[in-house]
Amino acid sequence: MSSSTAVKIVEIAGRGMGVLATRSIRPGQVILQEMPFARVSKNAGSAEVRSHPVASRLMDRVVELAATGAFNPRTDDFLSWPPEVRRCMEGVLEAQAEMEYDRAPPAVQAKWMVLSDVHAASATSSTSGGAAAPDAAASNAKTPGGVLRTNGVDDDEGYANLYEKMSRMNHSCDPNAVRMVSRAAPAAGPGVHVVASRNIGEGEEVLINYMDGADDGLRVEERRHHLQQQYSFHCTC
Repeated sequence: MSSSTAVKIVEIAGRGMGVLATRSIRPGQVILQEMPFARVSKNAGSAEVRSHPVASRLMDRVVELAATGAFNPRTDDFLSWPPEVRRCMEGVLEAQAEMEYDRAPPAVQAKWMVLSDVHAASATSSTSGGAAAPDAAASNAKTPGGVLRTNGVDDDEGYANLYEKMSRMNHSCDPNAVRMVSRAAPAAGPGVHVVASRNIGEGEEVLINYMDGADDGLRVEERRHHLQQQYSFHCTC
């Protein structure tokens, strides 16, 4: 049976949208293989960024702050950067997303904006992958950049990728599936592959770890802080 028929996207009570298995799936089986419908370059030093009136100003400020020794962009983790630097870089990504969105055909734009944006004024925070609660920190309208920052998955070529189905999968620190991203995986093919890590029953929700193993060795408080910062929900795992 095709992996594309192994799952369906549904509304899950108290959790928003989610992905359910339509049949039993064994460990190691590919649940989903999907190509991105949009890719956004995260090269903050590109000519396009340098010529953008807002993004270029933000990058100039980042360079100024780096020159003072406030942070080291080559070694420091993004979440440890000063808040002003993070805001600048998020603004640059917003501009990059906006430019790519404007170039996209209407069908792609529709797929883009139907995905969630936790940074929007109408966004909700959630607990452990779904239970909604008001996000008091959100103050912006839904934007292409906010959608990308919420759902984008980085690849090894420096792009953030948006996926129509995989983006609907919720988080768990004890997931039943893992995601792997490649533009040209020689055996399995390009795109994102979601593979079962344990037995998944028919009707069971497919859950992935949004941190993709980066939480290995982290304390619970550190993991929760990362998820809150990146995805605006309080993880209760």
